[in-house]
Amino acid sequence: MTFVGFFFLRVLPHTSPYHAVPADSDMADSRELHRTTSQESKHRRDSLEPGTSSPENASAAITSTSTHGEFPNPTESVQGADLKQSTVVKPDGQPAGSAPTEADETCSLLSRSSTSSLPGEVLVQSSVDMDRSHRVDIRGLKLLKSLEFWQFFAIMALLSGIGLMTINNIGNDASVLWKHFDDSIPDKTLVLHQQLHVSILSLGSFSGRLLSGVGSDFLVKVLHASRIWCLVIAAFIFSLAQISALNIVNPHLLGFVSGFSGLGYGFLFGVFPSIVAESFGIHGLSQNWGFMTLAPVLSGNIFNLFYGYVLDEHSVVEKDGTRRCEEGIECYRSAYTVTLAACGLGLGLTLWVLYHHARLRMREMGKGHAGE
Repeated sequence: MTFVGFFFLRVLPHTSPYHAVPADSDMADSRELHRTTSQESKHRRDSLEPGTSSPENASAAITSTSTHGEFPNPTESVQGADLKQSTVVKPDGQPAGSAPTEADETCSLLSRSSTSSLPGEVLVQSSVDMDRSHRVDIRGLKLLKSLEFWQFFAIMALLSGIGLMTINNIGNDASVLWKHFDDSIPDKTLVLHQQLHVSILSLGSFSGRLLSGVGSDFLVKVLHASRIWCLVIAAFIFSLAQISALNIVNPHLLGFVSGFSGLGYGFLFGVFPSIVAESFGIHGLSQNWGFMTLAPVLSGNIFNLFYGYVLDEHSVVEKDGTRRCEEGIECYRSAYTVTLAACGLGLGLTLWVLYHHARLRMREMGKGHAGE
């Protein structure tokens, strides 16, 4: 349907008059500040009102009164001082008005850097600019030749495949447990229980994405640790989900399996794009993240097929061709045994990548200090 829609697509030109900004335009003029109605302008208007003296007469009056030993009115002194054009001399004898870099009300509020080539251009130097994600640019074939990419690809494949197996088959888990726990349960009630676990998965995924975003920033900004620790947390949460699935026989407690699975899945996908950006650069993030999301496509199908194979092995074929498993937790225990082993493998691989990254960062810091 998306392809068919291209034939009905019509591109309309912009109606608003767009034009290019000249390259030699004076940027300083666009940043100049214009004086608004101030006390000085008010004094100017008051001095020009009918029945009042002109600025020249007011200035002369102030001078004459001061020479006769009388002190003028402070307000009139301020008016005369504002209207007189005096030149302040710097200690070195150079007039203040002759310095082109002197800050006045018409200069730009933006500071000019020493390396700036344009007026008012600001040189931003912060931790974001010096971050590794802004300095590296690994994409395309160079990405596929990177060992670091395949390490993260394997972690994504293992952990996401584990989560997808439960997400896609939580309905089967609830069905076999409830039918073994109460064989008289109505189909309508069973469907409601299955929908409840889908909702728990969604809430867990939302919570995991929210916590991983805040938690990863806390690790980097406060603890000065790596975001990869969030992958360790995700692997640990997935391990809790698999252990729960291997031991829970009461269907009322199956929410722990769906809750932990959704939480770990949200943790995984909430922090992984940031890790990809930090490792391979933000310039090719969309391309690199697209390659990385191929991992769940492969591993998710593999784990789902294995779950289906295990469930079919413990199922009985009815006369109408449908399959039914009445063994309860034994219907899928072998599948979660394999996923628990995959969790251990993913956790070990994540810890090794974390150690490898720490060594690389220390090496980069050593080169930076040596260059200084």
